[in-house]
This record gives sequence, structure tokens and C-alpha cells, in this order.
Amino acid sequence: MREKYSQELAEIICQAIASEGTDVCGFEAAGISKNTFYQWLKKYPEFNAAIEAAREKYTRDRPESDKRQARKCLSDYLYNGIVIEWEITGETVRNIEDPDGTVKQVLRETFKKKHIERRQCPKWVLDRVLGKNTAILDALQTLLTEGVASERQAEIISRGVALIEKEFKQQEAESLAPEDLV
Repeated sequence: MREKYSQELAEIICQAIASEGTDVCGFEAAGISKNTFYQWLKKYPEFNAAIEAAREKYTRDRPESDKRQARKCLSDYLYNGIVIEWEITGETVRNIEDPDGTVKQVLRETFKKKHIERRQCPKWVLDRVLGKNTAILDALQTLLTEGVASERQAEIISRGVALIEKEFKQQEAESLAPEDLV
């Protein structure tokens, strides 16, 4: 692995990050370790600035389909939680004994048990990310859970609530306009 900083390596890293979007792609493209990459960020301000510019370029130039997919994934998590699946494997051992108690045969059976759990997004995440009143989101979640509303209907309601909130903010801003204060 290369470990000495150079402008050439910095450019390779920046090009990789600008096109792929992750730090991992950058330091792998340059053949340096993760630790070296983050040390360079701290040690070389010009490198740090170039990496920030590459990350911004990736965000700006990313295809609209990727942005839509990212928004959908975030929305799914925020509104529906996350499904966690795991599997437990094990073995059971049974002895088949004669009437006198001697073990005649040992049966070994392996088993697999699949667990599925849905975890809701924590309320503080909703407040921080969406900046919305979680009571509205709780109501929407209840409508979905109880089958009263479809996901499409919940999306329409959510957009309507967002528009109403936007109008209230505009009215609030207009009511505090300087000409009204004179």
C-alpha cells in the first residue's frame, strides 16, 4: 500500500469519490488504508477541502433516479420502520432407550428457526429528520396499520399536511412583515 501523500493520489481519490460517492471508493482507488485517508484529511487542509468538493459534486451530479430511490428508502424507514430478519440454527439430540434404560440409538436433528421483527423508527429520529409533529405521523401510521388507509392515501394525506404547514409558516411570516410593524 502507498502511504505517502501526493497531489496525484489526492486527485485519484477525489475522482473516485466524485463518481462513486463513498470514501471507501476513494481510498481503495488510491491503494491507501482507511486510517491513512482519515489522517490525511486531518493533516492536509487542501486535501480535506478537495474531498468535501468531491462529495458535493457527487451529491449534485447524482442521477435523479438515485435521489428518488434514496428519498423513498428514507421515507419507508421513517414511516414504516425496518424489518429485521435473522435465523437461529441448532441441534436437538434424543436418545432412544431400551426398556432397561440402555441407549439403543441417538437421534440428532438440526433445526432452523426464522425470526422476523418490525421495528418502528424512534420518535426522536422523526422529529429531527422530518421536523414535523409526530402526532400526525402516529395518526397516519394507525390508519395504515388498521387498514383504514392505503399507503397511497397516507402519502396524499402527508403531502396535504406538509402544504398546510407551509401555508401556516408563510402566513406567520407575512404577519410579521416590517410594514405591519410600523
